[in-house]
Amino acid sequence: MNEPEEPIYRPPSVWITQCFVMVSFVSLVLSIPVSLLQCDAAPPPFNCSSPLFIRSLVINCIALAIIFVTFWGLQKRTYYGKWLGLMFLTFLIISIFAECQYLQLIYHSMLQWQPLPTPPYECWRPEAPFSNMSIFCGYSSYRELALVSFQEALPLLFIGLLAVQLVFGSAAKRFFHSVGHSQGNG
Repeated sequence: MNEPEEPIYRPPSVWITQCFVMVSFVSLVLSIPVSLLQCDAAPPPFNCSSPLFIRSLVINCIALAIIFVTFWGLQKRTYYGKWLGLMFLTFLIISIFAECQYLQLIYHSMLQWQPLPTPPYECWRPEAPFSNMSIFCGYSSYRELALVSFQEALPLLFIGLLAVQLVFGSAAKRFFHSVGHSQGNG
C-alpha cells in the first residue's frame, strides 16, 4: 500500500518573495495609466509621441511580463520561477543600495582606498546622474554614520537572507524539488 505523502507547504521565503513581486507588479500597473495621463502635459522630449516615452512604455510592459512570469513560476513551483525570483531579489537589492547614500559613501571610500571624511562632515552631492537635484547632509560623528548605515543596511540584509533561503533553504528545496517527483510518479 502507498503511504499518504506529507503535504509540501509553501515556505516563507517563497511567500515573501511573491509579496514583493506582487507589490512591484501592482505599482508598475498603476504607473502606466498615470504616465499616460501626464504625458500630454509634459515638455516635448517627454510627451506621448516621443520615442523616449514610447521606449519607456515598452520597457514597463516587458518588466510587467517578466514580473508576472516570476510570480506565476513561483506559484507553480517551477525552477524558472525560483531563479527569476532570485534575479528579482538581486535587482531589488541593487536598487535599494542605489538609494542608500551613506552606504555608498562608505563603499566609494573603500573602493578608492581613502579614509572616510572626518566628522563633522557637512553635506555632499551624490555623483550619480541627476544628482544636482538633491543634497544629502552628512554626519556629526562616526557613531552616527555607523548607526545610519546600519539602518540603511537592514533591508538589504533582510532581502539578501530571503534570497539565500529561496535558493539554498531546505524548505524551498523540498518545495521546488517535489514538483518533479510528484509529476513523475503520477
